[in-house]
Amino acid sequence: VEFTAEERPVVMWVCEHFVDRLFLMRELYTNFVECGRNLGAALQTVDKDPFFVKEEAALIGRSTIYLDSLLYVLSIKESTPIIDYKGKEEGELTVRLVPHLTETPPENEDEDDTLPEKLSDLFGQRLGVTIFVDGARGLPQARNTGVYAKYSFFMDDEPHSSEPCKYRTINPSLNYQKTHWITVTEEFKKYVEKDGIVFEVYGSQDATAERPPTAAVGGALAGAVTSEEVEQMRRQIAEAEQ
Repeated sequence: VEFTAEERPVVMWVCEHFVDRLFLMRELYTNFVECGRNLGAALQTVDKDPFFVKEEAALIGRSTIYLDSLLYVLSIKESTPIIDYKGKEEGELTVRLVPHLTETPPENEDEDDTLPEKLSDLFGQRLGVTIFVDGARGLPQARNTGVYAKYSFFMDDEPHSSEPCKYRTINPSLNYQKTHWITVTEEFKKYVEKDGIVFEVYGSQDATAERPPTAAVGGALAGAVTSEEVEQMRRQIAEAEQ
């Protein structure tokens, strides 16, 4: 459910969250009528304001990485669009997936000669898949603080999440890395063939948050935006003029 309030970014409530608040809204409206349509008096009759939203991280959008390259035990590197619930692109997420048999992923992922040519050649063997979430770019200004990404992989019981970026920027670095160890089976092969990893990207708004230390743009923009953000603005202006 979309919640919109003046001077606040749009947030999405999960259905259960909305239903809980809906009963409070009905109670508040009944009390509002009984109090002679005096909102201040009505608010004093309920435990909490159902329209108050504590500022917290909200879903910016989702990015999907398809895994079919793993059928040939190939690395995947994608800058994939972050799509919001309306189908609008809200930036890009840069993700890498590196398969390996060694305990750690190779420094040069394109020159790993320990891997076979097909995933089926590894049935019954232990395979590591290291997922890197390098960062995002071109995020909306309204959600440019504390950005993090969350995903689930194969048969994981719980989702995995990067640490929130501590800076306020539309181009956050996430620097996330996690190795998932799998025993290669027919089930895993089908997962790779048909499914993808959906990364959910979250962010909040905090005008007091610190800017990245790399912010070194001259003129009136000094200390306000990073050079990457200036370049993003230039691209957006150029696209608008076309």
